[in-house]
Amino acid sequence: MYRLFSMPIKAASAKWPDFADFKERLAKNPDETVKILHIVSPQSENQRGKGGKGKGLMTTLAYSSEYIYLSEQKIISQSGYLYFPFFVTLWIKGEGQVYGYAPAHHAISRV
Repeated sequence: MYRLFSMPIKAASAKWPDFADFKERLAKNPDETVKILHIVSPQSENQRGKGGKGKGLMTTLAYSSEYIYLSEQKIISQSGYLYFPFFVTLWIKGEGQVYGYAPAHHAISRV
């Protein structure tokens, strides 16, 4: 799952205090808004059990989570989840449609 969002540099610096780029930007322009991409994806068995990305707990988690600072294309933080933490109800929305479409629409006819 890819999630793009914007947040004030003050909030980003408070959320990720160890990320030096935000501290520098905050000193230059405290009213700036930054764009951040959050990626949650399944890890392969190679990544999970045989020294994939990260160390320790990161290699045992089923899903990796990465926050990326888009302006500099740098990874802000890496972590993971034991299970997929999102419930996605809207998959796609066609032009002019009020409501969206999701894979669950196929299951409704079989229930």
